[in-house]
Amino acid sequence: MQAWPAVDIDRHFSDRYVNIVEEGIDLAIRVGELEDASLVSRRLSAVHLVTCASPDHVAQRGTPLVPDDLQHHDCVRDRN
Repeated sequence: MQAWPAVDIDRHFSDRYVNIVEEGIDLAIRVGELEDASLVSRRLSAVHLVTCASPDHVAQRGTPLVPDDLQHHDCVRDRN
């Protein structure tokens, strides 16, 4: 910021899919595949997802072995 004092940075954090062009956004960091081929993208990192549970929950509901087993568990889901 010392080198470029005229540059103003305004950050927004959201799970909402934004239209970069229509909303006048210069840079977006997204998880997943780029859908708009007219945009330039660079991979920053791989994303690794983890499923976890408390020991008490596993003791009460059992250890899920396949994804369908999660139907019988209370889950907090991130649907991004």
